[in-house]
Amino acid sequence: MHVSDKGRAFTGAQEGLRLRAYPDVVGVWTIGYGHTTMAGAPFVHPGMVITRVQADQILARDLVRYEDEVLREVHVPLSQCQFDALVDFTYNCGEGSLARAAFLAHLNAGNYGAVPGILMEWDRAGGRVLGDLVRRRRAEGQIFQGHYPWLPAIRVAMGARKMLGAILGKGHPA
Repeated sequence: MHVSDKGRAFTGAQEGLRLRAYPDVVGVWTIGYGHTTMAGAPFVHPGMVITRVQADQILARDLVRYEDEVLREVHVPLSQCQFDALVDFTYNCGEGSLARAAFLAHLNAGNYGAVPGILMEWDRAGGRVLGDLVRRRRAEGQIFQGHYPWLPAIRVAMGARKMLGAILGKGHPA
């Protein structure tokens, strides 16, 4: 199972695209669509600059890592929406976050309904509640339940991705 185009667009829209390295809200150097060195290569450092194509490639590579984590940790069947939501959560919170999340035990016990509410516990960075994380967890909960919020923004991102692929003559990644 892989993240859908909608799931990839959601993650990209949530992270935003920054082509110049910057310290995130807790001081971790970040670039592209929220890529940090903790996710693997490339090593992010002050002054680093990448292209949009490189950012798309890094996101695709990073998503595979988090897809693998979801597949390894979740032992019950998932719909595409549920998978997309969990990959986005894991991407945003980092490697190992899914295994530490209280909702995982509920999910693996078949209690799918517990997941959206418990997702809301992951609304902090640097010890404080952040509005962006509250909104993101709420949106992940909606996706988990089969509803992609901000569908117009996701469609725009998907359209831009397809257009870029057509310009480059490579299509867009599935």
